[in-house]
Order: sequence, then C-alpha cells, then structure tokens
Amino acid sequence: MTTQEQKRKTRVTCAPSLAPYLKAELEQLGFDCLSMDKTGVETLATTTEAMRLNLRLRTAFHVLQRFADINCRNADELYSEAKRLPWDRVIDSAGFISISSNVRNESITNSMFPNMRLKDAICDKLVQVGGKRPDAGSSTDGMVVNLHWVDNKARIYLNMTGRKLSDRGYRKMPFMAPMRETIAASVLMEMKYDGSRPLVVPNSCGAERKSWGIASLVKTAMRLMSPNAIAGPKSDNICRSCDRKKSLLRKRDRYMATLYVPKAKTNAKSGSANVVLSGL
Repeated sequence: MTTQEQKRKTRVTCAPSLAPYLKAELEQLGFDCLSMDKTGVETLATTTEAMRLNLRLRTAFHVLQRFADINCRNADELYSEAKRLPWDRVIDSAGFISISSNVRNESITNSMFPNMRLKDAICDKLVQVGGKRPDAGSSTDGMVVNLHWVDNKARIYLNMTGRKLSDRGYRKMPFMAPMRETIAASVLMEMKYDGSRPLVVPNSCGAERKSWGIASLVKTAMRLMSPNAIAGPKSDNICRSCDRKKSLLRKRDRYMATLYVPKAKTNAKSGSANVVLSGL
C-alpha cells in the first residue's frame, strides 16, 4: 500500500516578463495557477511532480517547493525558528547544502549573514538529531535552500532544481550574447510554432551584431590590402596602413576561428529546408 503524496505550494520562477508563457506551459501540463507575478507562477505539486517539472518546462528557471513560513524580526530569531523545522526529513546529513537568499529586513546589513544563520540552524538540527552535519558552500550541485525574507516574514523553499534550467551545460564555448533558451522557447510559443513545419531561425543575437561589425572590419582590411592604399608619397602613411591592415586581419582571424553558423540543408526532391536553429 502506497501513501499518497501531499501537494505543496510550489513556485516556479522565470525571467522577467516570461510568466504568461510559463503559466501556459503549466496549464498545458495539467497544473492550476494559484498566482502569477513578473518573475514566477505559483501552483500546487507533489514532490514527484515538482521533479518532473524540471524535465518538462522550457521557460522556467527554478522549481521551488515551499517548506515553511516563519516569523522573525532578526537573524537570531531566524536561527531559532529555523532550527525547529524537521530538516532531517529532507536533507541528508552526509550530503552538501547551499543557501540562496533574498532579504529585505532593516536588521540585516550584510546580505550573506542570513545565509550563514540559516545554514547554522540546519546543520545544528541535523547534528542534534543524527550526530552528523552536511558540508556547506556555494555550489548548487547538492541540496539548495532558498530564503525569501521581507520585514518580519520569512519563507523557506526547497530548491528542486539547483542550477538554473536554462544553464543546461551543452554550450561550452558560446560567442557573445547568445539568446537564452528560455527566451527562445517563449519566442516560439509567441509564434504559435507547433513543430509541424520546418523552421529556420537566423542568428538573431549579439553575435550577429558582432558579425556585422567584423564584416565591416574585413571590408576595411581588404581595402587596405589594395595597391592604392599604400601608394601614398609618405612612408609613415604606408606604415600606418600596414599596421592597420595587420590588426584588422588578426581580428578577422580570431572571429572566424570561433564562428560556426550551420547552413540550411535543402531536400533535392521537395525543395524544403530542414530545421536549423542557429544562434539560440
């Protein structure tokens, strides 16, 4: 016999102004929207459902499941109230924890101090219960706890994601200003693109603007390579032209070494282009 999991309030965060697209995704997956603001949507989900959201959502940053709401006026009260929570049920004492916070409280003058006090409360509770404490640091590879504290109200979330969903790690060497995947997904949703037709996306990001700049430099370099460019009567003009030409060519070579823009392949029979995503 299995015990049915309890649904908890779960906040799914996103980039500013992408909340409507995130809400649409959640509703498409069968979740009801309890509230929505500029950077997130709140819904109800079990722990298993929250973990699955990490696999299904395209416009989200983090999936945060609410763990506790506490009243605290200062860091000492934060510590004492947080220590009473059942951390041993959700955190492995042999694991690793990281604290992330957003604090607006007049008693706090150092933004890192609430992180330390909450970390101390968690570790002291685990030592009290099991005699062991987890390691702690800034890495998000282990358990991440989020603290949202405004005035005398503090809300603690268990971060079911860790590293942002948009930081998927497959683009190891991006060029300048690539479009974030969450924004690209929102653009496709706004276009009502359903995958039934081929799609060719131009290089619409900062890298494109950089490529236009480099193209201009290359054009200038080619002009300087012409015989007329160095045929002036004065030797110093010749030297300056040569130095400029070499500098521009070096910039061109460095750029070309990092640039990779795949071309759309065309079906010889139907003449239709295959799907190519470039610069996203």
